[in-house]
Amino acid sequence: FSRAVGLLGGQPGGQLAGQPGGQLARAWASRASWFRGPICHPGRVLESARTAIEIMDAAGLGWPEQRAELLAAWAWAEAVAGNTEICDQLLGQVQAVLGGETGGDLVTHGVGHARAFSLIRRGRFADSYAPQIAAGEAAGRAGRPDLSYGSWCNAACAAACAGDFARALEFVDRGMAALAGSGLAALELQYQAARAHVLVRMGRLADARAAAEAERELAD
Repeated sequence: FSRAVGLLGGQPGGQLAGQPGGQLARAWASRASWFRGPICHPGRVLESARTAIEIMDAAGLGWPEQRAELLAAWAWAEAVAGNTEICDQLLGQVQAVLGGETGGDLVTHGVGHARAFSLIRRGRFADSYAPQIAAGEAAGRAGRPDLSYGSWCNAACAAACAGDFARALEFVDRGMAALAGSGLAALELQYQAARAHVLVRMGRLADARAAAEAERELAD
């Protein structure tokens, strides 16, 4: 990535070096996206989203939809591994950037996913269901089952933390349905592991064993 940034005329820290900044901003926005899916690295998401926004500001680029996506990604990084108060402030900026509009499905996903984690960090597990459901459904509409995985799997985790294992199983099954036909076997494997875990907690040991066997077959 550092080599790519150099070829675009900027330094890894975001200096423009006389370039308009559009391609450079898009490069950093792409990097933020890479680390927000199954390759989950909140620190790099935060760095990348913040740098992209700084470049856009320096270049005078409005780009409300892209800016809203980046703010939501930054908010998610704060919710997961940073400051939940900053997360809430950034989500407020998303609304200001969009001028009251909802934005596209990727914005809806990013906002819901970040808000859900902010609630989870506060121990409000049941309250996190609704924004996480909205995020998972939006990712599905956007054709991004890789992103929907984070929503449905973490919704299941929150439900398990709340002791609501029937709801956790529902979220796992919705996530598996969202993956159907995608070829993302590595994520389906994770869902089978989650399904086995929840079924054990529910005392459904035969079903849990079947899920574990399905997981093993996928791994093989």
